Amino acid sequence: MAESFHVISHDRVHLIAGLRWHALETPGRGTCRAWVKGADASHWLRLQGNGQDALVGYVQLGLSDLTTAQIRRAYSLAALIAPVLGQNGWGVFHLTDDRYWFVATTDGCLSPLSDIVGSVTDITRSLQRYLAYVSDAKTTAFCPDGFSPSHSGDTTPLTTLLASLPPGKTARLHPVSQRLPAVLWSAAAVIALVGYLGWQHYQDVQHKKEIAEARDAFLAAKKKVGDGTAGLARPWTQQPSPKSVIRACTDAWNVPLSVAGWLFRTAECADGQVRIAWHSPKGGNVADFRNRILHRYPNHTPFFNIPGAADLGGISLPVSVAPDKSGDELPTADEVMQRLTSYAQRLGITLSISENSPQATEVGGHTIPLPWRSWRFSMQTDIPVRQLFSQDINDSGIRLSGITATLASSRLHYQIQGTLYAKR
Repeated sequence: MAESFHVISHDRVHLIAGLRWHALETPGRGTCRAWVKGADASHWLRLQGNGQDALVGYVQLGLSDLTTAQIRRAYSLAALIAPVLGQNGWGVFHLTDDRYWFVATTDGCLSPLSDIVGSVTDITRSLQRYLAYVSDAKTTAFCPDGFSPSHSGDTTPLTTLLASLPPGKTARLHPVSQRLPAVLWSAAAVIALVGYLGWQHYQDVQHKKEIAEARDAFLAAKKKVGDGTAGLARPWTQQPSPKSVIRACTDAWNVPLSVAGWLFRTAECADGQVRIAWHSPKGGNVADFRNRILHRYPNHTPFFNIPGAADLGGISLPVSVAPDKSGDELPTADEVMQRLTSYAQRLGITLSISENSPQATEVGGHTIPLPWRSWRFSMQTDIPVRQLFSQDINDSGIRLSGITATLASSRLHYQIQGTLYAKR
C-alpha cells in the first residue's frame, strides 16, 4: 500500500492524516526526538502507547503545499480523533472522491496499525489487519454509507466531529530541528561587523573567498559520495535476497492449522521474527491453547489479546536470514520498476509502488544526496509465496521487508512488502 498523508485545513489550523508511527520502549522525550532525527521527517509528536511505551508519529511536511506559516499550525488528525474512539474502536472517513482515512485505538491508545490514507482497497486491507489482532473492537465504529458491505457503523462525517474537537497541545506537531541554521548566525555576525567597523571592501573580499571555499568543499564532498569512497553503508547489501526471506518465513510459519481447536488466522514475518496467531472456536479456552503451544514450543511464551475478548492467541518465533552482499551494482530506476511491474502483471499480482523521500548524508559538514533512490512497494496475491521470486525474475535492486499470510474463506492471502533500489 502506498504510504501518503492528507492535509485538512479546518478553522485556521491544518490537520494531517496519514502519519507514520513507531513504538519506543524508552518513552523519554529526548530519546524519541533523537530517533525521529534519523527517520527523514520534518515534524513529529509523542503519544502514550500501550504499557510504558511511547508512540512516536512523524511526517515530512516539506512534501506538502503548506507554507512555513501554515506548518506552524499543523496538528495530527489521528491524535485529535483517537479519544472519540474509546478503548478499542475504529473509524473510516471519506476524504476525497477516491481517498479514505482509517484510524483506530487499542486499549485506549492510538493503534500504530492505523492512521492510513488510501483507496477503498487499501483501507479495507488495513481494517482487516487491525481487526485480526483486536477482535473486540466494538466500542466505537465510524463507517460511511456504501464503503463496504461487510462493515458498517456511525455515519457521522469527519467535518461534524471536528466541529466539536478543538485541537489541543497533545496533537500539535513539533519541528524535528529547532536550531537556527548556522548560516543565519554567520550572516548576522558579518552584517554587525560591517556596520560597526565600516570595512565594506574587506568584508566583500572575505565573503567571496568563503563562498568559493564552501563551493569547492561541497563539490569535493559530492564527488567523494559519487565515487563511493565515503564508506557509506548500502542498505541493499545488508539485507537478504527475496528468495532467502521467503524461504525463511515460510519455514518458520510451517505450523498446524489447528492447535487445541484454535484455527490459524494470520502469520506476519518481519524484523527478524514471525508472529503467528490462531483464533478461538466457540467454547475454546486459553488454558488448553497455552498448554498445547508450550508442549510444542517449550521455550516460547504464547500471547493473547488479554485484556480483551481472549479469542486470539499466538506465538512469536525468531527468523534469521543472512544478508545478500553480492548485489552491489544497482539497476536504473526504469529497469527495476518495469521488471517488477511486468513480473506482477504476468502473475496477476496487485502491485503498488511509491517513492521514498529523497535521502542524503553529511560529508565534511555538507548535506549531499545519496547516489541511489528507493521506492516502497506492496504486493497482494493468492499465489503461495514459496513459488514467487524464484528463477523467473532477476531480483537485483529488490529487497523484501515483510510477508503476511492471512486465512480467509478457507484460502490463504498474502501481502508482500519491500523496497526497490536504483542508481541515481
